[in-house]
Amino acid sequence: MSHGEYSPHTMTEAQTLIWMNGPLASMTKRLVSNCGVSRMRFRRRTWVQTNRSTDLPDQHRQAVDDLLTEIPERLKPFRDFETHVVSLRAMVRHRWIDDAEEPLSYTAFWGQFSHPEHLDAAFGSLNPSKIVFRRGVWEEWSTDHPEFEPNNQEHLIFSPYCGTLLHEAVGHAMEDEYLSSSPLNLVQGSRVSHEELTVADCPDLDKLPGSMLVDDCGVAASRTTLIHRGILVGDLAQGRGIWRRGDYRDCPMVRASNFVVREGTSNPQDWLDLPSTYITSITRGQWIPGSQSIKLLCGPSFQLKEGRPVGYRPWLVLELESLDVLQRVVGIGTDCTVDPHVHWCVKKKQAVPISLTSPSIMVGPT
Repeated sequence: MSHGEYSPHTMTEAQTLIWMNGPLASMTKRLVSNCGVSRMRFRRRTWVQTNRSTDLPDQHRQAVDDLLTEIPERLKPFRDFETHVVSLRAMVRHRWIDDAEEPLSYTAFWGQFSHPEHLDAAFGSLNPSKIVFRRGVWEEWSTDHPEFEPNNQEHLIFSPYCGTLLHEAVGHAMEDEYLSSSPLNLVQGSRVSHEELTVADCPDLDKLPGSMLVDDCGVAASRTTLIHRGILVGDLAQGRGIWRRGDYRDCPMVRASNFVVREGTSNPQDWLDLPSTYITSITRGQWIPGSQSIKLLCGPSFQLKEGRPVGYRPWLVLELESLDVLQRVVGIGTDCTVDPHVHWCVKKKQAVPISLTSPSIMVGPT
């Protein structure tokens, strides 16, 4: 990276995170806000920055107040969930780059209704005006089944709310500072997966958690295709407008934004007759830098036989190898969906919000 790639710039950021919990009629709330200005320059291949905290701008305070008013109104139609506990998280984020008059902004809330006798009803607002629930075939399945262990001789079916699988297996492994030791970098230009698998990082999409016209270093953000029809074709290297940071006090790093897996041509309903483990969602993922090892904490999962659930796990941990799981992909569904939950990508203790868009994906037996 040269001095010319990144000119000195100033970023002002205001961010408020909100936690709300409890019965629908009496949720408690907690707010955490920070705001500051960071002056940055790139010198001798190193970021140099000076930071100072500031008061929250009136525009940001008003947006937070509006959201706190909006949330109860948007939840009013769900009175059938009065007996459930609501666990909800919300975010208001404003970023000004240099002398921009209008901020780059994002506002959303997401969470779940929980009840001991039912699966969680997970929802999110890709924008505050509309609530979207995670939907799937599992909604009609009973959880009254014995616990099971995944069988390597059976298929793994990942619902559209499992975009974390490829975010960990591909996204992190192709980030700039990891490329020299990444096993995936050794197979650039080669077919690594199913011919219908296309994966891209898309900061140019509108109104999503990772959307940005300009990154945190003042560079125009750009889309990057990582896998095209099964062939590894790209990486998240420097110079592409993909520098992000947790808040104004952090130094920016190359990060994912809106992670997208394109839809395929298979009908996921046709997969259900196969002996398989069906995973409804992935709660958290981890990739070990320099390795192929990924670890996934999965939400409710079912063991299927002849199209019916015969086993159930509320939580399931999967440990997989990135290249192996890519090579075992045997189906890409037609049901591409934007996950209504905001996801947080954590790297070197910095968390940035991202979105995950994916169809159902089927991985074959070992």
